[in-house]
Amino acid sequence: MGDAGATYLIPFTALLAAALLFYDAGRRFAATVSGLIVMLGLYLGALLAVDNLAGRDVTDARSSLPRVRSLVATDVTLRRAFDGHFYSEVEVNGAPVRFVVDTGATVVILSREDARRIGLDPDALDYTGRARTANGEVRMAPVTLDEMTLAGVTMRNVRAAVNGGALDTSLLGMSFLRLFEGVEMRDNRMVFRAR
Repeated sequence: MGDAGATYLIPFTALLAAALLFYDAGRRFAATVSGLIVMLGLYLGALLAVDNLAGRDVTDARSSLPRVRSLVATDVTLRRAFDGHFYSEVEVNGAPVRFVVDTGATVVILSREDARRIGLDPDALDYTGRARTANGEVRMAPVTLDEMTLAGVTMRNVRAAVNGGALDTSLLGMSFLRLFEGVEMRDNRMVFRAR
């Protein structure tokens, strides 16, 4: 029974007190007590049924949401670097990788060097994708990262790509950032809001 159920016991307690005060003196005490026990059982059964229905509604609503909603418990705050960008170190497949946050990138983009650091062989990948950048079109190799961890929060099977051209710093794109409810800019800070 939830906290709300405890508040429903107040009317029942008043009913019980009234029944004990005004019961017919000619009746046997045992009959009165057994009647009150039946009433208590019915009342508690009704409360449990209401609590179960309410709990089922919440569970059903939660189960229809993406699983990642329950992973993030706290906001994550990044400070703006001197170059104007926001950087974050994220553990990828067990290895630390420094990313620049790029909310405009659909997926996580790894430099060839970072791909090697996490155990991928950039020379053996299929660069079947294309992406337009400020420096022109580059080839991309789609990959799936086993896991990424930021601030104690882990996301598995993250869509990503390895950049076929020159890339100084890997990009933390939306395939990972969707883990959060949203992004806010506050002064020189970027805040990823928890779900």
